[in-house]
Amino acid sequence: MRALPRLVFALLVVAACKGKSAEPTVGSAAAGSAAPTAGSGSATAAGSGSGTGSATAATPKVFDGPTFTVASTLPGPKLETKDIETEVAGKTTMTAYEFADPSDDNSVEMVETNPNPVKPGTISKVLENTIDGMTGAVKATVDEKHLVTIGSARGYDFNAHFIDEDGEFFMRGRVAIKDDTLYQVIALGKGEKPTPVADAFVESFSLK
Repeated sequence: MRALPRLVFALLVVAACKGKSAEPTVGSAAAGSAAPTAGSGSATAAGSGSGTGSATAATPKVFDGPTFTVASTLPGPKLETKDIETEVAGKTTMTAYEFADPSDDNSVEMVETNPNPVKPGTISKVLENTIDGMTGAVKATVDEKHLVTIGSARGYDFNAHFIDEDGEFFMRGRVAIKDDTLYQVIALGKGEKPTPVADAFVESFSLK
């Protein structure tokens, strides 16, 4: 899949908007900016490996982000931001931490954070709407979804797959909310089912 990292960032933008639909509706997204590397946390960039789309990969390296940690076998993370206008929080900035191998167009891993104040009783609905946004953006079929606990936060893990002009791709994801921040974790790669590498990336995500 060409430009897969751009696709995943675009679908996360859509998902962040849809994820607020349990609250007042969200306005349109504005143009964002990009930076070559993540600027916060004590990151150790992952070396090249066989990536998300392969069951064999280099040893994962931990990225210590500002509010989360995650381990990836792919190079990165690259930091990208996008401003969106919302009725709940006004103008907010989403931040995406992208792990990708420039030599592999078919694999990408990402953590995206988005300020998202929600009422405690609506958290599950917002998370379900977020998954709907992430999968609906590429017309993916959700194969599995279940509740998870990430430290003191509630979340969902899910598996999905979709087909485009380059074949079949899996989506392995996790969504959670903590301290009025929505977290979207995703690994995409070739094939219908997530690889062990994709599972390991998503399951390594933890909140501080």
